[in-house]
Amino acid sequence: MSPILTEEELAKYKNQSADYEKQIAERDAAIKRQQKENEAAENKKRTATTIAVILLILLLLVIGLVYTSPSTLGISTENATTETSQQDEVVTLKKENENLKQEVSALESQLEQKQSSVDFEEPETYFSVQIGAFERYEAPTLSKDFLVLRGDENYYLNSYSIGVFQTLEEAQKLRSALEKMGFDDVFTAKYKNAKRIDIIE
Repeated sequence: MSPILTEEELAKYKNQSADYEKQIAERDAAIKRQQKENEAAENKKRTATTIAVILLILLLLVIGLVYTSPSTLGISTENATTETSQQDEVVTLKKENENLKQEVSALESQLEQKQSSVDFEEPETYFSVQIGAFERYEAPTLSKDFLVLRGDENYYLNSYSIGVFQTLEEAQKLRSALEKMGFDDVFTAKYKNAKRIDIIE
């Protein structure tokens, strides 16, 4: 091999050297681009971390304000408290209503038992106070002490008397009480076997 380079060989080496330099330049450019991309990604990461920390701090501040002084944020606790108290009141009223229904049902049962257990035997002779005679009107028996009796003396009228007394004095006391209450046409009558036999003025 000759130590002297020919022009062709020199041109070849120059071309190779130029290619190497070009490749080196391209690699340097690629390295710089990669470094820039890495720096940009790192900056984005740091920015995202900073924003996350700031948001977390703000969230903690808001939570602290809500629990310590909600009025600062314009949050009114009165509405929430009022709504809660109203709900509690509704629940209480419902319970009271159910209790009242149960009490009413129990009282109705007791009343039915008492009404069914009343064993009233009408005496043969007694005194009663007639309060009126009405056409086309019927009243039920009120109670053991104030028995409403219906007379049949007149086909078109129903006469009503209250009280079943053994003595005339007891009947007259009831008559006086009824007159004080505004019953003007009351009178005492004597009955035998549920039939009126005498009127006592």
